Amino acid sequence: MTKLKIGFDISPLQNGNAGRGVGYYTQSLLTALKQRDDLEIVEFSDINKLTKVDLVHYPYFDLLNRSLSFKQPYPFVVTIHDLTPILFPKHYPAGIKGNLNWHWQRWMARKAAQVITISEASKKDIVVQMDLPARQVSVVYEAADTKFNHPLTAAELISLKQKYSLPDQYLIYVGNVNWNKNILSVAQAAIDTNLPLILVGKSFSLADKTTINHPEMASYKQFIKQYAANPLIKMLGFVEDQDLVGLYQSAMIALFPSYYEGFGLPILEAQSCGVPVITSKTSSMPEVAGDSAILVDPYNQLEINQAIEQLKDAQVRQQYIKKGYTNIKRFSWSKSASEVYHIYKGILFNK
Repeated sequence: MTKLKIGFDISPLQNGNAGRGVGYYTQSLLTALKQRDDLEIVEFSDINKLTKVDLVHYPYFDLLNRSLSFKQPYPFVVTIHDLTPILFPKHYPAGIKGNLNWHWQRWMARKAAQVITISEASKKDIVVQMDLPARQVSVVYEAADTKFNHPLTAAELISLKQKYSLPDQYLIYVGNVNWNKNILSVAQAAIDTNLPLILVGKSFSLADKTTINHPEMASYKQFIKQYAANPLIKMLGFVEDQDLVGLYQSAMIALFPSYYEGFGLPILEAQSCGVPVITSKTSSMPEVAGDSAILVDPYNQLEINQAIEQLKDAQVRQQYIKKGYTNIKRFSWSKSASEVYHIYKGILFNK
């Protein structure tokens, strides 16, 4: 069997970014691709030092900085996760330099042999905003890490509860603090329904509050002022992977009512841990969740609150837990790697 020789950019794994987000996507896809017998993966972080490959894959595309160099010695594929800052410029001001870089990046993306994105919703945005033909953009879904399929033991959960002083019942939110995450509504929902809220993510750590005056942090600054001192709100910041699994597993409901997501990985993480999910009926989230989660209007606080009240019923909660376990079977990194391989093959052999 003739192997395709693929240069794979690992720069998103450098500078401590390997854990989650783009780093997680890069590491997960890279690992799955390297397990295939029909591929030879050559890792690189400097395109000028890469030699003798058939094709290059950039798993990251910076919308407002020049992440693609003009010199591209090989046909290349680029993954564009979503266009959040472009779609919501009021909340993500790019500035003059950022806008100039966006035009450069958009021009460079048109030179790609293929653009990969992570949902049909993102594809639609990319085609419109980047003026790309639909045939040049392929959708390959992400998947939750398999560690979420391995529940903690009862003894481990008791230890975890003591470690973080967890209440018997709580809501959980896992993610970032950017405007599109809608954490103000998440916090208000906890207060309105009188349920404790556990917030997980490195941006909730105290060290990250030094950037709170950045324009992109305006909603987080409001959150700190309005909700941080409330006894129902508990910010854990970054937690280790095993603890994250346990925090999900012990939760009553996972909240993820974002205004916009390119994919929405926490939906699958929570469902893998047997937690019912409330997420949004906007952008990619209906694609990821289907009928396995309660879908709400993220701009409607009452809808979010009513969904929580609905899931306070143990029988309803069990129905969505069961649906969640069925839903996650649609996603795996081996399936994603297979689809990416066929994209590579189609480019190189025009099939």
